[in-house]
Amino acid sequence: MTKTPMTQGSLRDLFHCEELYRLKRLALLRRPGATPPALLTGSAFHDGIEHRSASAGADRYLADHAADWLDGDDLRAVEIGAAEVYAMVEAALLKWGDDWPTRQEVEFCLPMRNPATGRRSTRHEYRGVIDGFPDDPLCGSDGWLDTVGEWKTAKNPGGGYFDRLRIDWQISAYCEAASRMTGRRVRRVRYRVITKP
Repeated sequence: MTKTPMTQGSLRDLFHCEELYRLKRLALLRRPGATPPALLTGSAFHDGIEHRSASAGADRYLADHAADWLDGDDLRAVEIGAAEVYAMVEAALLKWGDDWPTRQEVEFCLPMRNPATGRRSTRHEYRGVIDGFPDDPLCGSDGWLDTVGEWKTAKNPGGGYFDRLRIDWQISAYCEAASRMTGRRVRRVRYRVITKP
């Protein structure tokens, strides 16, 4: 039997409203243009960082918005968004230079367990992608050893934004996944937060 993958987003939907989860994730009912703009910006930014190219990030943004099919004000709005992604990636690469882990965008899969019995679910598994994976000790980069990286894009990271990051349960899961994958205790996270211009 194929297991249903549970991600951070699908678990958030499930905790918010079981019916929303059922319609969106199981029945696959979505309204056109339902992908939040912030998610598209974040994905394009990650692509640019992974390829160390502001142009790659902007190109991803344009492709995700089907810019080739747009014209007029719609095209202009998408081009402005692509320029913002370009600026964000370029700023991140200028600020942090080559100080990035050697492995990025590493997929993982963890079993989901019944908290009462400890038994693995036969129907679900928890999946995610670690932005910055702890380097192998053989690489000699102990700056990232036993630390996961998480890249965030934010419009206005004020108020309690950083307080929320300190208790983000997504990172706890990512540290556990990295621990299982490396065989070492991974309990630290290095956030890189880029604000939208």
